[in-house]
Amino acid sequence: MSAPLTYVYCLVRAARPPSLRRAPSGMPGGGALRALEAGTHLWLIVSSVPEREYGEAVLQKGLQRLDWVGQRAVAHEAVVEHFLSSSALVPMPLFTLFTSDRRAVEHVVRDRGRLARILARVEGHLEWGLRLTWDERSARDRAGETGRAGEA
Repeated sequence: MSAPLTYVYCLVRAARPPSLRRAPSGMPGGGALRALEAGTHLWLIVSSVPEREYGEAVLQKGLQRLDWVGQRAVAHEAVVEHFLSSSALVPMPLFTLFTSDRRAVEHVVRDRGRLARILARVEGHLEWGLRLTWDERSARDRAGETGRAGEA
């Protein structure tokens, strides 16, 4: 049996370890969320996931199935959103995986200069997203109705 992988959701700046109470469960098949100290006031929010479900070959197959990716994207986003009240947060891309907790922390330590600049830029800010959809048929129907109403 292979060792579990460390799945990273986000990097949080906080004076104390971030509270994991009432946090979402995270990745399907994964373990409980954990906060790994990654420097002074820096915490990686992670969980352990089985390699048999998140290893490279499985990911390649799973990425071809929208339902598989979607379920995991929603789980990832729910964890990130749980920590939005932190003073600064950097979400990690979906499927950020390391072979161990130690390797995840080493990555942050190695990249601390760049990450410090990002954290300084986002500190005290909240990101909003906007989703627009376009239904061409509906728009054409409405445009046709407006045109006919003006003709009367």
